[in-house]
Amino acid sequence: MMVRNNIVGHHPVGAPTCLHKQEVGKPSLNAAQPHAKAEGCVHDDLRADKLRKGWGFRVGTWNIDSLTGRAGELVEDLVERKVDVACVQKTRWRDSGCRLFGPLGKRYKLFWMGSKAKTDGVRIFVAEKWVDSVVSVERHSEKVLVLKMVLGDCLLNVFTVYAPHSGKPDEEKERFWNKVFHLVSCIPQNEMVVFAGDMNGHIRSSNVGYDGTHGGFGYGSRKAGSRILEFAYGLNLVICNTLFTKQESKPVTYVADQVKSTVDYIMVRQEDKAKVHNIKVISSEECVPKHKLLVMYIWFKATKSWHRKFETRVHVQKLKEEKTCEEYRCMVRDKIDEAKWKDLDVNKHWQQVKGIMIETSQDICGMTKGPCRHKETWWWNEEVAEAVRKRR
Repeated sequence: MMVRNNIVGHHPVGAPTCLHKQEVGKPSLNAAQPHAKAEGCVHDDLRADKLRKGWGFRVGTWNIDSLTGRAGELVEDLVERKVDVACVQKTRWRDSGCRLFGPLGKRYKLFWMGSKAKTDGVRIFVAEKWVDSVVSVERHSEKVLVLKMVLGDCLLNVFTVYAPHSGKPDEEKERFWNKVFHLVSCIPQNEMVVFAGDMNGHIRSSNVGYDGTHGGFGYGSRKAGSRILEFAYGLNLVICNTLFTKQESKPVTYVADQVKSTVDYIMVRQEDKAKVHNIKVISSEECVPKHKLLVMYIWFKATKSWHRKFETRVHVQKLKEEKTCEEYRCMVRDKIDEAKWKDLDVNKHWQQVKGIMIETSQDICGMTKGPCRHKETWWWNEEVAEAVRKRR
């Protein structure tokens, strides 16, 4: 019996998820590791150093034609390829929900949106170590699902889409592209967008007319792919498949007999293009014979912790001593007597008195050379210090 639940973060009946407490938006050092290393070992220290510099994140997209009876194999492939988030299309499941798949320590949480006719359907697999980072899941239709995650100081919006194929009416295609155009345009510019899925279109290798959107390293000829390029160009997106030079057969994501083409794409905004380090097609998975797994590698730099610049201050606590306080009063009084006060209004009069007091306090009390090591407490005095010494 299939257990379904629409609540994000709730687990089905069974063994609880082995999630370690961690800072939201960063992977746990021991997550997805059934045999974690002991504290203080060299491996954990090296991993911690990497997390301080940043961390990698892999997003994949895969048209699996049907998820029924394949969930276990898919999870094994995702674990082997170290995919953090996988966008899956054409699952052929009904309704909507979420559940866990895979063995303990290597599990993925699946969020899905299906159709009554069990024809289409889109899903997103999220690795166990990132489940706590999921903020929301928006199920718009059996062709569009949006997942929002917190990664460090970045909000990541992952779109998994399944565009109408060439046999569908033009009206249905226009409705689909208009809808996703509106959804992506509503995402604030300070949030990252990853738009992935089977878009049922081909973009040729040339980038004429679409500089910036098309990287110039596509595959094949443009056929039913104008909508894809116009969509990306209108939203200032870049098609990551075209950013890297590959061998002629490497960009192919669909193979059927003698037909080879690229119909699966991953897009990001122009300002996030520098985070994309590589994208490749995994062509050796046997559980899905026709469509290939497309994986994009993203690198998130760790935010630098800026320390507040130290500002020197006067050692005013020295004025608590009677001798220092009396010396301060006498010096201030002498400087006030020597000062010239004629033809001064109230504001100038006060500014001159203020300057005398500050200058005198600096001369007598001195200035701090660095931040204090211990916080000052109002109750600590010689009497308390003597009582502590006796107690010890």
